[in-house]
Amino acid sequence: MVTVERITSSAGVKLTDINELLSQLHSERSDPSAPQTDLDTIASDKKAIFVVAKDGGKVVGMATTYLVAKFGKTIGYVEDVVVNETHRGQGIGTKLMERIVSEAKDAGVYYLYLTSRDGRTAANSLYQKLGFEKRETNNYRLKF
Repeated sequence: MVTVERITSSAGVKLTDINELLSQLHSERSDPSAPQTDLDTIASDKKAIFVVAKDGGKVVGMATTYLVAKFGKTIGYVEDVVVNETHRGQGIGTKLMERIVSEAKDAGVYYLYLTSRDGRTAANSLYQKLGFEKRETNNYRLKF
């Protein structure tokens, strides 16, 4: 049975599971694997909402929101939403995102932002079903 929980410590989360998910999310890129220090930092960060789906002890899905204080409000940026290929089509992505939204509301977030590639059809459909509005904007990145 798959459970969804917020993680506040890296204990009980295997880095290999996280890197497997990230490789599936970013299969078109050659991003470096995440080190243990990243998992430790993000899991314990008070300005991050880190949610995982577990099947037994294995992490089979995850989503992260980073909270940013702005003048007059706190906003959240949703990142790295992914479900393992072996577990897709079971509603796990919905459960992860519902938990992210709930935790963000509890944290007083005013807006949640996320980006998603056009090719991620199921993910884009899910976000719209959950009430996210597609925005016409330019998305830029500077790589160092």
